[in-house]
Amino acid sequence: MEIIKSNNIGLHDIIKQAEEKLFAANISNAQKEIEWFLNKKLSISLNQIIINKNHKLSQKDIIQLNKFITQRLKGKPFQYILNLGTFYGYDFFINKHTLIPRPETELIIDIAKKHGPYNKAIDIGTGSGNIAIVLSKENIAKDIDAIDISKQALDVAKYNGSQYNIKNINYFQLDFLMNDIAQKYDLVVSNPPYISNAEYKKLEEHIKFYEPKIALTDGKNGLMFYKFFAKNLNKILKPKGKAIIEIGIENTKIKIDKLFLDNNYHCTWHKDLNGNYRVCEVNQ
Repeated sequence: MEIIKSNNIGLHDIIKQAEEKLFAANISNAQKEIEWFLNKKLSISLNQIIINKNHKLSQKDIIQLNKFITQRLKGKPFQYILNLGTFYGYDFFINKHTLIPRPETELIIDIAKKHGPYNKAIDIGTGSGNIAIVLSKENIAKDIDAIDISKQALDVAKYNGSQYNIKNINYFQLDFLMNDIAQKYDLVVSNPPYISNAEYKKLEEHIKFYEPKIALTDGKNGLMFYKFFAKNLNKILKPKGKAIIEIGIENTKIKIDKLFLDNNYHCTWHKDLNGNYRVCEVNQ
């Protein structure tokens, strides 16, 4: 689909045309998305976008921009088009095997940073490696194990680690629910699959059709991982260690509170920017 038809118009008019197409499709953040595309994919600095309004794009750049707009109009998230997600101020390569990093998950880092540093940490369900890598970059943990059931996701995490020249993360393909972990950690972090199967069926198309199902839902009631954590945390968490686990809005505070209390753990709760209980800080 040819949205922008000419490379003879200036950058300002090109952005305006592109925005209008995205706005018409109810994409409210259209301007930022176009600017991010120009910056990340076409290497046009944000300053140049503002100052050099008459800058001309090459025909090759126009083709790439039209492809981006077409994919967005079909509902594909812009992070997957760019293969890029941002988390805690760092850029991460992502693809269809990994979730898009979300601002809510940054709460895990804030909490860990407040109580760190830690000698040994584990990130369960690492995905793109964003949590583990930020734990390293922010000097929150000295030695980190990152595990995931998906080999493809783990390959992405390893790639992201190499891009940041991270040396203190060990990567393991492992089904956390089916395999014992042979050591204990000072810090356990996780953003597990917490969407119930019933809720998964109701998800918006841009999530359900593009993000990996295995990272979104446990295929049951959304509580499988929390039940497992509550019963087995003593096997992987040191006596004075801390677990920081993200929850979904559907999995209410009361349900997860009871799971941990029944196993002699105490939860300190943290709300996200929308005022929803989002992260459970587990202490013995």
